[in-house]
Amino acid sequence: MELLGTLNVISIFIAVCVVAVAAIIFKRQIKKILFFAINGAAGLLAAFFINFAAAPLGFGIGLNLVNALFIGILGIPGLITLYIASWLL
Repeated sequence: MELLGTLNVISIFIAVCVVAVAAIIFKRQIKKILFFAINGAAGLLAAFFINFAAAPLGFGIGLNLVNALFIGILGIPGLITLYIASWLL
């Protein structure tokens, strides 16, 4: 039993080291990914509140990963584009 616990600790240590090395190597890309992720999360939060307010009017957008990526990359214009597209379609 003791051997299995030791192997788990070693594998976790190796995984942490691999993630740390990848973070050092891909520092710029990680900043971009974090930027888009934060923008996407903020955009989905805004879309949630807009959907809540627009529900009585009968339109809204789905809250999913594709919309989050679209909003994360394009920002406010992407959010507006999604609502216009949902209104037209």
